[in-house]
Amino acid sequence: MDEAQQMTAWNNLVMNAEPSDFEAGDKRRAAAIASTYMGLANNGGMNSFLSCSHDLDAREVLASLEALGALIAAAQFKAVLEQLGDDLPACKYDDREDALDRLWSDDLNEMDFLSGEADQDLAKALERHVEEFIEFYLQRAENNPEPEWLANSAVEVQQPTGWLSRIYRRLFH
Repeated sequence: MDEAQQMTAWNNLVMNAEPSDFEAGDKRRAAAIASTYMGLANNGGMNSFLSCSHDLDAREVLASLEALGALIAAAQFKAVLEQLGDDLPACKYDDREDALDRLWSDDLNEMDFLSGEADQDLAKALERHVEEFIEFYLQRAENNPEPEWLANSAVEVQQPTGWLSRIYRRLFH
């Protein structure tokens, strides 16, 4: 596969794949959950992720990270869950907010971010996943074309790793 196809497949995972698109136990569901985790934890922290992903069971999030081989990210998430002292099952938004208001302590503020090491670990795991399922994500691209506003936008990105970093270097440097 060429780099443009790899980037298209990557974009279709991170922008178009929702956990609800897949059955429990499907590797693509695990990747969609991990991608959601990466995006929300990087943009608002762990508390924000846990609030916004109220429809996901936190144990499934942890299992998804582990299944993808993102063990550093999984360990960091597991530490947050252990500190919370609750498995945070899937629930309504208000119920999750109530639980977080009750369980979140000042000590957890020190853990309210995805570390750089965990982020790189997760990005690498998702890259491997995209490589494994590249045909699926390329086909998904045909069914979900990139919106014009996105194709013409200039966005700031974090430095990715692996084949994704080669593509980003070409595009942004």
